[in-house]
Amino acid sequence: MNRSIKYLVGTLVFMLASPSFAGKGEGVQRRLQNQKKRIDMGVKKGKLTEQQAADLKQNIDKIEAQKNEALQDGKISKEEREKLKGELKQSSEQIRNLKNPKAPEESAPAAQ
Repeated sequence: MNRSIKYLVGTLVFMLASPSFAGKGEGVQRRLQNQKKRIDMGVKKGKLTEQQAADLKQNIDKIEAQKNEALQDGKISKEEREKLKGELKQSSEQIRNLKNPKAPEESAPAAQ
C-alpha cells in the first residue's frame, strides 16, 4: 500500500511538471500570484504606496485577462505564451524599480 501511494504521488508530480500541463497557463498563473505577493510585501514594508500598488495590480489584472483570453481554446499557444512572458517580465521590472528606486546618476559637471 505504501509503495502504491509513493508511485501515485510521483506520477502526479511528473504530470504537473510536464509540458502538456504548462500549456494550460499554470506557469503564467504562478508568476501572476508571485507578483501580487511582491506588491503586497512592498506595501507592507513601506516601499510602495497604496496608489502604486493599485496601479501595479491593475496591470497584473490586464495580463491575467490576456491569459484567460488565450486559454479560451483550452491551451496557450507558443506565441501567446511568449507575449505573456514579455508582459510578465515588464511587470516584474516595474515592481522592482518602484520598490527599489535607483539613486539618480550624478550629473556631469556643468561647463564653466
